[in-house]
Amino acid sequence: MTMTDATSVDTQVKVTAKSPVLANILGNALVVASKDKFRPAIASVQVTLTEASMVAVATDSYMLVRQEATVETQGEGVFLIFREEAEDIVKMVKADKMGVCTLVFSDREVTVSTSRSSATFRLADFDFPKHEALWPTGDPVPTATIGLGSWNLAKLAKIVDPDFSGKVTQGIRFDLFGALKPSRFKIGSTISGLMMPVKLS
Repeated sequence: MTMTDATSVDTQVKVTAKSPVLANILGNALVVASKDKFRPAIASVQVTLTEASMVAVATDSYMLVRQEATVETQGEGVFLIFREEAEDIVKMVKADKMGVCTLVFSDREVTVSTSRSSATFRLADFDFPKHEALWPTGDPVPTATIGLGSWNLAKLAKIVDPDFSGKVTQGIRFDLFGALKPSRFKIGSTISGLMMPVKLS
């Protein structure tokens, strides 16, 4: 992936939403955000604010998750929140439970206010990977779809030591035949993502 500007804003940008919405949109992105401190651009969550919407995107370079939510916004901008800062914001917002929270973004920081507390967090000044061109344009019909319910994934996760090596199963591999392209997945109506193919030598 190529990189895109991390922080782009002329004035302060304000977001107002219910606490569970903000907690979910950031928390779901954090599921795949990289933990590699040597790659700070992806050890973060990209937040894009447009008129009445907030989009959070994160990646570990193998998988990318994108979630969009309808929120009340004043202004537009693209921001990058460090993983650790985003985790602290989620904890803070979750503590407010069913309240209403506000996030005020500026060039270098975001101030989070709930009914219980207020705190300021730093923003990252790195370039997040450009992912827009990887998404299918329009609404293409997939040649095939594999649906894996959470119950199926939970069953597969219980498989122990398939190679008789004494090690825990590290993952599940799906073999794709045809053009080598990212595979799109969807969870519910607001979360979509991409899984990057691994070319075998």
